[in-house]
Amino acid sequence: MSDAFLILGHATLGMLAGFLLVFVYAELHHASEANIMRIRYLGTLGAIFAYIGIYMGLDFYLNSYGADKAIIKAGDWDWAHAFFTETKEHIMILAIFLLFITILALWKTEPHKDPQAKKLLFALVGILFLGAIFLEGWGAIMAYGLKEGLLG
Repeated sequence: MSDAFLILGHATLGMLAGFLLVFVYAELHHASEANIMRIRYLGTLGAIFAYIGIYMGLDFYLNSYGADKAIIKAGDWDWAHAFFTETKEHIMILAIFLLFITILALWKTEPHKDPQAKKLLFALVGILFLGAIFLEGWGAIMAYGLKEGLLG
């Protein structure tokens, strides 16, 4: 796959996953027998989008990012790699586990009947959504660091 497809797909799927998490969060406020399957399906679809997006980002990182890293480090925004890329790598690892736990919690609990399960899902979905927002912004900072490095 081309680098542009990988990086744009990575960002797009990450944001789509984030948007789906917003819907899940809103639906959880009114969790009932009528919408529990919608909550489960939207949450699972969001996790699938996130996993595919993470895979695309990982493919780009492992196969193409090395040249970009050198350009970023040579520019005025060298800290864009030093902090944001390095931190994003570790947050992605955590996100993989949190997504899996969220899918399990969606399908193995009854948030419309159990207030504790509902609180757990609110926390998981909220953390994942905030993470998606931060990671999207950090990706933009990394892209700008590359632009600065290219423009010298």
